[in-house]
Amino acid sequence: MNILTLSKKATIEALLQQENSIFIQFDATKANVIVPVYLKSNTSLVLQIGYNMMKAIPDLNLDEEGISATLSFSDSPFYCFVPWSSLSVVVTESKEVLAWPVVTGEEQKDKETLKEKSPTKPYLTLVK
Repeated sequence: MNILTLSKKATIEALLQQENSIFIQFDATKANVIVPVYLKSNTSLVLQIGYNMMKAIPDLNLDEEGISATLSFSDSPFYCFVPWSSLSVVVTESKEVLAWPVVTGEEQKDKETLKEKSPTKPYLTLVK
């Protein structure tokens, strides 16, 4: 299995089966991210998640929308949610680093504009 060809969700699932925990880096300022208020302005927040950690995360869940879990911040539980679109880097306990390109709002807008302008039929026509 080539982990680099998997979706973010499949990659995280595979890594969590192999490692006790992993570190996820994401932009906490993006829409729909749920973290404690004092961390919400962090554009490269790192959290540790895993199924086999010393402090268990019984509600760790990966679904089509993202990663959710109740994590501990200074021994206080807080429900967190990280959408896949905000996730940019994963680091394993063995120091393996996986990174995805970050698409800015302007780049996304450019892609959508280009898609709207693209013809639905091929450009070229055979001339005899």
